[in-house]
Amino acid sequence: MKNQNQDWSIEEARTWMKMYLDNYTRQDESILFKNIAETLGRSHDSAKIRYAEVRRILGGEYDFPIITPNFAQVVQETIDSGRASKNKMKIIFE
Repeated sequence: MKNQNQDWSIEEARTWMKMYLDNYTRQDESILFKNIAETLGRSHDSAKIRYAEVRRILGGEYDFPIITPNFAQVVQETIDSGRASKNKMKIIFE
């Protein structure tokens, strides 16, 4: 397992987002976070914390706890790609 304090790479952030959006309607959240954690070699808690981070990014809360630039970029890429609008993302991550 990777160091818990190690930043997530842009590829890890993209994988997290893809796996979450592909499966959030079909899998229980705890199973989904477990699968993401296993795929990325991260802890369950680390995978779960990213959900709260995405919520803060979508809500414009960048102060505390700190958000990571790679997740901010991946949220923007997801919106820009047309995969999900910002409003749709807010609904998914509410």
